[in-house]
Amino acid sequence: MAFTPGLQQQTLLRIVFYYLYIPLAIFLCTWVKLWYSLPLTIILGILPLTLCPNLNAKSVSITSRQIRITVAVLLAWVILSGIGGFVWQNRWDHSFRNAVFNDLVSKSWPVIEGQNVLTYYIGFWLPSAGIAKITGYMWIGRLCQLLYGSVGIILAFLLTIEKVGNMKIRYLLPFILFSGVDIVGLFLSGRSLPPNFHIELWSSFAFWESNTTLLFWVYNQAIPSWVATMIMLNFGRHNGIAALTLCFLSISAPFSVVGLFPLALYYVISPYPDKHRKHYILKSVFCPANIISLLGILPVLLYFMFNNQTTVTISFGNLGSISRIQDFILILVVEILVFGIFIYRQIVKNIEFYILFLTTVFCLFIHMGTSRDFNSRVELPLNFFMTTQIMIYISRWGNKSLVTRLCFLGVSFLAALTPFLEMSRILYQSVKIPQSEYLSIDKESIFEFQTLRHNFVSDSIYSRSELPLGFKLFNYPDSPDKNHQ
Repeated sequence: MAFTPGLQQQTLLRIVFYYLYIPLAIFLCTWVKLWYSLPLTIILGILPLTLCPNLNAKSVSITSRQIRITVAVLLAWVILSGIGGFVWQNRWDHSFRNAVFNDLVSKSWPVIEGQNVLTYYIGFWLPSAGIAKITGYMWIGRLCQLLYGSVGIILAFLLTIEKVGNMKIRYLLPFILFSGVDIVGLFLSGRSLPPNFHIELWSSFAFWESNTTLLFWVYNQAIPSWVATMIMLNFGRHNGIAALTLCFLSISAPFSVVGLFPLALYYVISPYPDKHRKHYILKSVFCPANIISLLGILPVLLYFMFNNQTTVTISFGNLGSISRIQDFILILVVEILVFGIFIYRQIVKNIEFYILFLTTVFCLFIHMGTSRDFNSRVELPLNFFMTTQIMIYISRWGNKSLVTRLCFLGVSFLAALTPFLEMSRILYQSVKIPQSEYLSIDKESIFEFQTLRHNFVSDSIYSRSELPLGFKLFNYPDSPDKNHQ
């Protein structure tokens, strides 16, 4: 039996906005002084209610069978990612993320140890850590992580269905399996197959990763980024929505905010046509929602600026040799444009594609701190845009010639090797390793790490003078409290 399960634009947009709003609201009310954060949090919480009624309501029809299959498949995918530790977790990124979560649960907010302060994009964990604090049970917090991640994935999928305009079970395939053809990039770059089969690490420019790899390694950024990207693509032209989306996303995935900012700017200066009144650029730019969003993102920006890893440099030195130029061309072709020949008609006049593409390519030459994390995470919006375009492409599968279908399936098979290897590793280790060893825990606290420490911790923040006004905005003590735990 067919039915329309509340997928009206207004309802869906309210839900996804509050999904992103909750972590920011928790951050503002606990990290930032209440004289600034409390009125701002209330106003930001009201904005989705005032913006959403301006949308023209429409819905996508989904059957009850499609709902059951979709939820089951996506939930299995999220469980397999290792969020919460209910299967074996990859032994690198998860160890850092588990340590951050432990600190959020065990320490007071803001999280301080001596003169050192946690400075990281912590948004994804704040709701779950808050519940773990209240209940006193860490396992409940890990379960809430899994539930929060699952809700985000389901919302991101519903938003892609909104963009496609109809629902087919086969849309789950590109949603989960979308990837560049990393196996081709690996061998053309002359690199050997790594022992853990993590084949995306072949480029010197960035880790251009599949949807599955992103979920399995950097879920805290990927899930909110996908939700925000689809808000932008579906509703971004409506006045105030683009800026509010970036504001809500900022505490969870700031690199994706950078990747989406040019697109948001484009939407602000070329708003969605309105039959009842004309939109002027100044009126669009200085609308109340944009101003309030700027006030909301300001403390998040100041918070990240406490960390030395926010130092930014722009360098084209990576193109200084023939091999580097070849590597650059290879990552463009193998990771970004490989499906371009199939979706050419969809993107050739699509301004969103060009904005996201040029933003992402330019950011390959921006270096933040000492790692390649920034270069590798700005890809998230473009990655998901391409996922959506592939879903639109296969929605018209019946119109494709046999040769076109076979070519598309051949490229898709090579691309799917990357997520297949990721899922195979988790399944193999989950069967092989005892359940008691599923969690990836090297150290209990992020303050105990020396490796990549400055990605997460700002040392001796009390001796810094670069941001005296910004520092006073937060709930940090005026002087170091050695007994603060």
